Amino acid sequence: MDYGVSTANQSTLEIDNLWVRGSMRIYELIINQIRATNGSFFVSSTAVVDNISVGTTGDVTITFDSDNNLCPFATGDYIMMQRFDIAGGILRKLVFRVGDVSGKSIQAFYVYQYASQYPIKGDVFVRIGSANTARQGSIYLTSDDSNSPFVDIKDGVANYTDWSDATKIKVRLGKLTGITDSNFGALSGYGLYATNAYLKGGIWATLGNIAGWTITSAQMSKTYTHPVTFEVDEVALNATSNDIGLHVWMDKDAVNVPAMLSIGAIKDYTNTISANEFGIQYQRGSDTYFRLTNSVQQIAGWNFNNTAIWKLGSGTPSSSPASGIVINSAGAITVYGNYWQKRVALYYSASNNWGLIGTNESYQTVFQLGSTNQIAGWAFDTSKIYNSGVRLEASASLKGLGVNDGATDVVKVGDFTNASESYTTSTMPNAPNPASAWTIEINVNNRLTWNSYGANYGMASSNTDFTSYQWRTYLTLPIKDIKGKTITISFGIAERESTNGSSKATNIWAYIKTDVGTFALMDVTPAGGIYLLGNTPTYETRTLTATIPSNATYARFYIAWYKNGAFDPADVLFNNWSFLIYNKTIVELNKTGLKIYNSPISKILLNNNEAVFNLPFVRASSGIQLGERWTLVVEPYLEGDGITLNERLTLKYNGVMKGFFSQTDGTYVHV
Repeated sequence: MDYGVSTANQSTLEIDNLWVRGSMRIYELIINQIRATNGSFFVSSTAVVDNISVGTTGDVTITFDSDNNLCPFATGDYIMMQRFDIAGGILRKLVFRVGDVSGKSIQAFYVYQYASQYPIKGDVFVRIGSANTARQGSIYLTSDDSNSPFVDIKDGVANYTDWSDATKIKVRLGKLTGITDSNFGALSGYGLYATNAYLKGGIWATLGNIAGWTITSAQMSKTYTHPVTFEVDEVALNATSNDIGLHVWMDKDAVNVPAMLSIGAIKDYTNTISANEFGIQYQRGSDTYFRLTNSVQQIAGWNFNNTAIWKLGSGTPSSSPASGIVINSAGAITVYGNYWQKRVALYYSASNNWGLIGTNESYQTVFQLGSTNQIAGWAFDTSKIYNSGVRLEASASLKGLGVNDGATDVVKVGDFTNASESYTTSTMPNAPNPASAWTIEINVNNRLTWNSYGANYGMASSNTDFTSYQWRTYLTLPIKDIKGKTITISFGIAERESTNGSSKATNIWAYIKTDVGTFALMDVTPAGGIYLLGNTPTYETRTLTATIPSNATYARFYIAWYKNGAFDPADVLFNNWSFLIYNKTIVELNKTGLKIYNSPISKILLNNNEAVFNLPFVRASSGIQLGERWTLVVEPYLEGDGITLNERLTLKYNGVMKGFFSQTDGTYVHV
C-alpha cells in the first residue's frame, strides 16, 4: 500500500486475496485474464480452409471461410500451413504459391508438400512471403521452435527458400541463437537483433559494431586501410582504468611513419602507455608535436606554464636552463647556450633597464644594446665607444682616443682643443708630523727649540753652501711612498720678536735633500718683516715642489737659518703644513702637438715648432744633440797614467771635440 508512489496524489493497494463479507462499492471493475495460444503465432495475412477442389489453373483450388466473399491472399503470395494431428500422430505441413485469386478462392501451386498431403477443411494458412515486395514482411512469435523463444520481424521473403534465410530477419527480440551475421558471426544469448535500431535512454554494450566502430568490453575502435598505400589507421575509445581515453593511431603498421593522438591516458607512437599521465598528446614517430598533460605542458617540443614558454636541452627556466630558449611573461626572450650563464636575452624590465644582452659561460657581458650599450665590455652611445675609462669618441669636443681615470682625461689623442693645465694631488702617505718629527742637525748655542709659544720656530744663516748654518733641522720623508714621484710641501711662515726689542731679521732657506741630489732650494724668509711681541703675525705661504729620484734611498725636508747681525734672531713661526703628491700625468696629442704634464716642474710641450722640457731630470743613453752641429756625449777615456779607464762628458762640434768635463774634479777642459 502506498500514497503517491505508484500514482501521484493517489492511494494504491495491492493484495493476493480479498474476501468481502459485506457490500463492496466499485466505480470501475477491471478483470484481467491471462490468454495463451498453442504453437507459434503469426501476424500476417491468414485464412481458414473451407473447401478444396481440383485446380483449374493451379494444382488445387482452395476456398476459404469468409463472411464477405474475400480472402486475404494475393497473387504471388507464399502461404504455409503447419499443424500436428494428435489423433493420427502425424505432422501436416503444406506450402503453396498463390496464383489467381477469385473472391474467397485461390488457385494454389505446391511449393512444399510433406508426405504427399493435401489441404483439408479447417487448415489455417498464413502468408509467409510474396513475389510482391510490398507483401514480403511478417511478424512471427514462437516459444516452441528451436532456439525459441523469440519474436521475428522478417522482410524481403520473396519465396519459400527465403523464409528460412536468417538474413531476412530484420528484427529479432528474444533468444538470438541460430542467427549468423556477417559482422557479428554466430549470435547467442538474449537480446535485440535489428537492421536498424533507434533507442532512447540508456544502452549497455560490450561487443558489436556501430557505424563501423567495433565494440568490446574495454573499448570502441575503428580501423581504416588506405586503398593505395594500404596504411592502416585506427581510432580507439578505451575505458579501462589505466588506458582510458581516445587514441587515434595513424599508420599503425608503420608503412611510413606511425603517429598517435592521445586524449586521456597518454600513449606514444608505439602504442605504449605512459603510466599515471593524462591529458592530450600528438606524436609522429618519436617527434612530439604537443603534449598537454598533468605532468608535461608541451607544444612542438615547447613546454609552458602560466609564466613562461620554453624549449630547452636541459634544466627549466628557473633551474640551470641550457641549450634552448625561454619566453617569460616578465618581458624577456632568452636563448641559452650549453651553460645557463651563456645566453642572449631580449628583455624589457623597466624604462631604464631594457634591450638585448649576450653573456659568456662566466656570465660576463659580451654585448648589450638598449638602455645600456656595450660590446665585448665596451659600452657605446651616439658619440663614443668606451670601456673602463678608455673611449673612442667622435664629438664636438673630441674626435679621437681618450683615457679617463674616473675624474680626468689623462690621455687624449686626436682632434681637440687643449685645456688649461690642471694638476691633481693627494695627501702624501705616511707624511711626517711637523709638530713633533723634527731632527735638529745644527744648533749653535742651543738656541734652536720647537713648540715655544705654542708654535714651531727656529733661526738660520744665508750661507748658500749649506755647511755654515748656525741652525738646521729636517723632517724625514717616506721615501718608499714618494720616490719616482713629484711632491709639493706647503706651509705658512712668519717672524716675530723673540724678546722685546732684541730681534733682527734672519735669512731662512728650505730645500729637499736626497742621497742623489738636493732639490727645490728656496729662500722662504718672510717679506713682511718681523712682528712685535703681542701682535698677531701674518703668515706668508711658501711652497716647494720637487721630483724625488727613483733611485734615492732617503729624502729629507730641511729648514736652515742664521741671525743677520749681532742681535738675537727672531722667532720663526710655521702653520698650515701640507705634504702632497702629484698623482696624475696628462698626455695630450692633437694637431697642435704633444703635451705631457704631471706638475708645474714636470712637463713636456712639443708644439708650434718648439719644445719645452720642464723636467727635474733629462736622461739620454749616450749623448744629446743641440742644433745641427753641437753634441754632448758621454765617452770613455784613459786617465793621465794611461792605465785607468774613466768617463767624461765631451762637447763636440761637427763631431770634433771642443772640450770636456773631467770626471775627477768636474772642471771643464777646453781643447
